[in-house]
Amino acid sequence: MKKRNAFPFLTIILMSAMTLVHAQQSNQSLNSKLIDEYKTLISEKMQIKNIVGVGAALILGDSVWKEGFGYADKENKVSFTTSTSMAIGSITKVFTAMGVMQLQEKKLLNINEPLIEYLPQFKVQTRGISIKEITVKSLIQHTSGLPRDFILNIWNSDENYTNTVDYIKSEYLAFPPNMVFHYSNVGYTLLGHTIFNVSKQDYPAFIKKNILEPSDMNNSGFLNYSPLKNISKTYDTAGIYMPLKTGNDLPAGALFSTVDDMVKFAREIISIYHGKNNGFIKPETLKLIERSHSNNIENINTCLGWDVFKNDSCLIISHFGSYHLTNAAIAIDLKRKNAIIFFANTVGGMELVADAFAKFQEISGVTAADYVQQQLQKDTKIEKKSIVKQYANAGMYVNTNEIHTVSIENKQLVLKSSYGDFRLSPVSNNEFIPGIILTRDSIRWLTKSRFIFTNVRGYHLLFWQDANNKRQLLGQQVIPRKVNKIWIKRLGTYKLDGFKLEGWEQYSKFELSLTNNHLLMLKVFCTTGEYFYYLRLINVNELVICGFGELGGETLDFSKDGKYDRMKFMGLPLKKILNK
Repeated sequence: MKKRNAFPFLTIILMSAMTLVHAQQSNQSLNSKLIDEYKTLISEKMQIKNIVGVGAALILGDSVWKEGFGYADKENKVSFTTSTSMAIGSITKVFTAMGVMQLQEKKLLNINEPLIEYLPQFKVQTRGISIKEITVKSLIQHTSGLPRDFILNIWNSDENYTNTVDYIKSEYLAFPPNMVFHYSNVGYTLLGHTIFNVSKQDYPAFIKKNILEPSDMNNSGFLNYSPLKNISKTYDTAGIYMPLKTGNDLPAGALFSTVDDMVKFAREIISIYHGKNNGFIKPETLKLIERSHSNNIENINTCLGWDVFKNDSCLIISHFGSYHLTNAAIAIDLKRKNAIIFFANTVGGMELVADAFAKFQEISGVTAADYVQQQLQKDTKIEKKSIVKQYANAGMYVNTNEIHTVSIENKQLVLKSSYGDFRLSPVSNNEFIPGIILTRDSIRWLTKSRFIFTNVRGYHLLFWQDANNKRQLLGQQVIPRKVNKIWIKRLGTYKLDGFKLEGWEQYSKFELSLTNNHLLMLKVFCTTGEYFYYLRLINVNELVICGFGELGGETLDFSKDGKYDRMKFMGLPLKKILNK
């Protein structure tokens, strides 16, 4: 890893000051300038990323700009327009969450109750945690601890979303419920199943009747369930046509829509927020977004399926989506009645939609820091400082692919990482002022910031807290265990066994190795690149991905089948390749 001088999130403070200047401009002065900037962005990204077709919309109060670019069907020269239908990926989760909230409004369920109250067939391996801790709300907020994905058979056309509940019975929770934000497609697929159980309506029919039709979204729905028109073709990174695959995770990411329909949806959401009483959801339900719902150790703020960016003057809800090859984004500034919608029918479109969202953040006056709410109030009990207790924080703190080492040097704690070296000055036994070690004799103290160590449900955690009390979780303390002969023999290369993964994203191989830090590591080789994950030993047959990143907490299962070692990763069956 490249060494950096300071934590990247320290720059957020400087960025905030710059963006507030832009936020003070009026919608009228921004209108033509913004449209030109977005058109330039689209043109550049389409060329650089081989994006075949794009749809975009900008809502500024009562004015709307929307336009299509490129092709929905390059081979037949069919233009991509604002009425072109395309899979919007995980933006579907917003519709699923609001469908659940409609059931709560009708008193057909209570989101604070355990999921098994409404989905009694639900079962998952919990390592001793009560399954009743997994509430409906925890699934909506991505704090259920459920695995991120179960990939096996996901793209099979004959699979149904209601099959997922059976597939995950032998899978493990990644984290205890309501502890950490852990994005889960599995969780939202189960929410769709819950809607089916409670409403007695098939999930696609429920969403169409209760959200799409009331919002006048006439060309939105689910493939093979709705008579969709003007469906776009989809393209790979080289702009080559590749047929779209649909899978069994409908409630997590398979809704099709158009720019025109999503404009209607965004304006409906804005109207409801400002008091409309006959919309598809009640204003008081939507107003829940105004509260802090960061009931997790990172204080990441999500509500009703939306990512929520909130500061003293702004309230923005947003979501990104990618599905097989398509990419999309929606962001709504609820207070100012502004919004953007971006579609791309090509794999390389994610960078475009991300940059479009960043520009919207800039004019709205929010930054990534506003996705994290203020630190929870700390215990004011004064504890006598103890060198022994402070030294207990020494050790290795691991995130999915990053290590921070805390050691004792000259009777002081020193933190070393790829971000730099820091001397820690104690405020209490578990809270320290960081000093950036510039040279052997020069330290720059960040007096308003903190490194904080704390215990949460069996995890000893390291946090960074900035001058505004916003926190970032850096990792969990991991004490390397002796890697015995069984695990040494399992080291090597694994490949998919007896299963062909459908779709554009392919896994070519998986490598299990032992690092110089005495940790096992999994390296994954796939279409989008190479990724590595540090692992911790659970028992003789299980490893867990360290930390709290995208795949943090996920379990890798190992077994022996004759002469072959086998691994299960996100449901995928893998077999070790024997050396010739």
